[in-house]
Amino acid sequence: MRHWRRLRPAFAETKLRLRAGRSDDMKTAVFIRSSLVEIIRNTMKYSSKNAQETEKLGKKLVSKLRGGETIALTGDLGSGKTVFAKGVAKALGIRKKITSPTFVLWRLYQIPKPGRIKYLCHIDLYRLTQSQDILALGINEYWQRKDTVCLIEWAEKIKRFLPRKNLFLVKFEISDLNTRKIIIDGVSDVRS
Repeated sequence: MRHWRRLRPAFAETKLRLRAGRSDDMKTAVFIRSSLVEIIRNTMKYSSKNAQETEKLGKKLVSKLRGGETIALTGDLGSGKTVFAKGVAKALGIRKKITSPTFVLWRLYQIPKPGRIKYLCHIDLYRLTQSQDILALGINEYWQRKDTVCLIEWAEKIKRFLPRKNLFLVKFEISDLNTRKIIIDGVSDVRS
């Protein structure tokens, strides 16, 4: 909301000018309104042409993490969720081979050089049949711990149990054989 306070005076002034019939201010009004929407939604869209670009995007996301975040990955089978998770793990300094914990449901990795983030909790819910089973596993105890980042593949299966704070939604869409459309909601631009 602090962003709205910053833009509100300019938006109100432009609104008054528009009522007075100054059409040159229409572009300003559209810009302010679209900027406000971007600030509130904080959604970024990317196109990845190969696995290396998808992994690199995962690595760049780590620069925005402070600890306590949940990264919810959604998308079809083979859309790049695990490749993205590998990028996150590598950027956190984990040298172990990262694979989807499909059969064990989750793995906890200790960060070799811990700073604020000491653990990565990698969760794969592909085989989860009922969403409430997530609570029985005790995984939710790691959500929003200040020293942990939780990364959840197939997060759409537990949508109602996901934390509301510090949640990054990452949606993967298959465009063609190699290209993926990746939409990150809840984080500022990771290209910087």
